[in-house]
Parts: sequence; C-alpha cells; structure tokens
Amino acid sequence: MTPSTACASDPPTRRETSTMATLPLQGELTIVAAAALRDQLLAALPEQGGELVVDLAAIEACDSAGIQLLLATRRLAAGRGTQFALDHVPECIVQALATYGVDARTIAYTGHAA
Repeated sequence: MTPSTACASDPPTRRETSTMATLPLQGELTIVAAAALRDQLLAALPEQGGELVVDLAAIEACDSAGIQLLLATRRLAAGRGTQFALDHVPECIVQALATYGVDARTIAYTGHAA
C-alpha cells in the first residue's frame, strides 16, 4: 500500500453540533500522515466540554504513530473536559489499541440511533 496524501491535501468534512463534533478520517493513520492528522484532530477538538467523535470508517492502514496520536488526543480531550470517542473502528486499530492495553470498546462511540 502506498502512503496516502488524502489526509493532508483533502481534509474530511467536519460535522458539528453545539455539543458534538464528528471528524471523519480517511486514508492512512500512519507516521507519514501523522502531522497533518494531528493538526486536523487539534482543530476539531473543542476547547472545553462537548464531544469529539473520530470516524475511522475510511482508514485503510494504521501504525503505532497513528495509535499514539489517537491516544494523545484522547488525553488532551480529557484534560479539557471533552468526551472523546472513536466510531467505525477497523479491526487493525482494535488490535493495535489492545497492544497499548486499551480496549477499543471503552472509547467507542455509542450514540447511534437504533
């Protein structure tokens, strides 16, 4: 798989309500894309309160840098009193989170309508 530049050149559409922002990521969640993804995550993260849901449905690959970026964003959100959740988490990310001792179910978005 070749590195994707979609994350850097074509920012995904951020959906936002007064209390929740949803940021769909696409392409690769890897060291190659980490800087651009970091900027997108920080821009989407509310200053205080609310919720940030990161939609991972279009992620094609991930590595430890991408997982560390998600976990760092989660810590930053907690420090701001902001809820952080992952939606449509691919199995590769579930497994990678497990290597860091994180059960993906504990940060999964559960707000879908039945």
